[in-house]
Amino acid sequence: MNAFMVWARIHRPALAKANPTATNVDISVQLGVEWNKLSEEQKKPYYEEARKLKMKHMERFPGNI
Repeated sequence: MNAFMVWARIHRPALAKANPTATNVDISVQLGVEWNKLSEEQKKPYYEEARKLKMKHMERFPGNI
């Protein structure tokens, strides 16, 4: 999972609830727009979490990225 996916997993439910008629595609597009508005400093915790998840995956499945 990359940093955007970590962030989107957290924010998707609220966005979907606020826009009940939006399609999954619409929500994904809006998530992308919102993600791009964030500063690098705001994105930093999500990059760190994505790195941790990658490390866990590498430990669990050596040689399989």
